[in-house]
Amino acid sequence: MCMEQTPWERLTAFHDAVTPELALGYRAVMIGMREIGFKPRPDCALIVRAGVTSAAIDAFQLLCKTTWGNGRLLRQDAGQHVYDFHYTGTADILRLSIQPEILAHLTGATANDSARLRQQKHMQAIEALLSAAESAFCTISHLSGKLQPRDFTVQHTRCAV
Repeated sequence: MCMEQTPWERLTAFHDAVTPELALGYRAVMIGMREIGFKPRPDCALIVRAGVTSAAIDAFQLLCKTTWGNGRLLRQDAGQHVYDFHYTGTADILRLSIQPEILAHLTGATANDSARLRQQKHMQAIEALLSAAESAFCTISHLSGKLQPRDFTVQHTRCAV
């Protein structure tokens, strides 16, 4: 008998670890996808812009099917956990800004902690990230504008032998 995995189970298997950053990304994806809603048209594509590069990005790659490779996961590298969701063909951007109090859970364990204490702190942080009230987790705003997917036109060159 085959049992279907939950999105969280698929994500942790894909990432091959359970970390606070992964929990943050998972929660952001779940909220963002619910808020942005269904595709307005079959030919629309979802684009996500991340304000920081971290393990949280794996949630967007796996659960939203936006990747660096398909050009629909954009990096802003502003050093902030801000995530923009946009369907092509629309002029609306959904922005999730993660609250500073939530981000404090990402820095709980230190190298000086024992392995057991680090694991305990990680598990407490994951629980806090996944169970926080949505209003305490992030701010949701709607912006007008468009995100453009990156064009990965590959130029082929002939190699000399």
